[in-house]
Amino acid sequence: FAGSHGTSTATCMCAQLFMSADADPTVLAGAVMPSIGGVFRNGSQQTMVFAACEYMDSFLDFNPTVAVVLNAELDHVDYFHSQEQLCTSYARFASRVGEAGTVIYNRDDEQTVAAMRHAGGRHVTFGLCGEADYTAREVRVLEGCAHFELWHRGECLTTIRLRVLGKHNVYNALAACAAAHECGLSAAQLTA
Repeated sequence: FAGSHGTSTATCMCAQLFMSADADPTVLAGAVMPSIGGVFRNGSQQTMVFAACEYMDSFLDFNPTVAVVLNAELDHVDYFHSQEQLCTSYARFASRVGEAGTVIYNRDDEQTVAAMRHAGGRHVTFGLCGEADYTAREVRVLEGCAHFELWHRGECLTTIRLRVLGKHNVYNALAACAAAHECGLSAAQLTA
């Protein structure tokens, strides 16, 4: 998972989905994840869920099979001197998946869409707009937390009930569910 914001949260959400599905992921969260008691979990070699930091292009040291880009807002201006430089870096990160890999990105974020036009791999999108592959429909806020139907290409997969606040976390949850589903978790396993 990479992005200017939300990376640690989306990583933790996705890792929790894999752990709840007994998939025994290795996790490098980027922030303390209460269910693992820290930022790192040593699991199997089959699945690794990690937060990839863009600062100084450090995320270019990884070769993921699935790259998730949450957003591409100008950040770390001591290193990234323009939006164009930042977008080029995100495209290079996403292209690390190779032609056989998958790039998952936010269809609602114009900067991200622009950056991903130059990325290799199979493209999968998430967002609140109807054109995204994974979308949230019937979004409701109950006690401050969003509940929504998770749709994938015209099919309702499940209902998601978040325990965290904010519209931004709907995007984080969409990204986490899209990544987990693309990696083989079933619709039923996305409700952790």
